[in-house]
Amino acid sequence: MKTTILQHSNIQTHSLSKFHIIELGCGDGSKVEKFLLPWVKSKENISVTYHPVDISKHAIDSLIQRLNQTMGESIVKEYVKPICSTFDRMYTQLNIDSLAVQVVMLLGSTIGNFSSFDSNHVKFGENSPVMKLFQSVRSNLKIEDW
Repeated sequence: MKTTILQHSNIQTHSLSKFHIIELGCGDGSKVEKFLLPWVKSKENISVTYHPVDISKHAIDSLIQRLNQTMGESIVKEYVKPICSTFDRMYTQLNIDSLAVQVVMLLGSTIGNFSSFDSNHVKFGENSPVMKLFQSVRSNLKIEDW
């Protein structure tokens, strides 16, 4: 997955590249570990920051505890910058260099927490909560983002 993202991010040189991995609805972090390890253990000159986002402080705390045990506290302190927030407000808390590549992920069942019906009961209507989430994410992505 890392190789695919690097190949398709329109980066001419991978040296000094910055990536921000943003996981919406991170839960306890059990799904992201295998994805994250190749990034933080990379020998390439790639700067990566993992931003787990969840509305639950308990979920964030569980994720940090889990990653501390599996990856080590020093790695977590260097690479993990959690955000306890709603998804529509998280972008105000992200500190992302405009040249950095964003990788936004929904790995678990988080998407199921959003209604797909709008106020007129139209499935996937543009005002449905799930479509508003997608619109918010899309409006904050650049061409080379994922």
